[in-house]
Amino acid sequence: MVAIHCKAGKGRTGFLISCLLVFLGIHPLSVDAIKHFSTQRTQDGKALNQPSQRLYVRYWQFLAAARCCFVVFCAKESDRKELYTFLFCQCV
Repeated sequence: MVAIHCKAGKGRTGFLISCLLVFLGIHPLSVDAIKHFSTQRTQDGKALNQPSQRLYVRYWQFLAAARCCFVVFCAKESDRKELYTFLFCQCV
């Protein structure tokens, strides 16, 4: 079981869940994972509005395809800009 929470549940939460969908192979393409999350989470289908969020899900897609082991840290800066830092571990 995984519990993920942020203020509105559309940005940071959507980022993590989209990455999980890619990683698990449910939606191997980032666009499909983001679209699935957006349609399930919102009535208007608008989630992950920040270009950086979509871009990093795409980066994640390439890492998952390369079968790399990685850890993701998400933090929020005081000026409310989202910061995604990836720490890449060994590739298998």
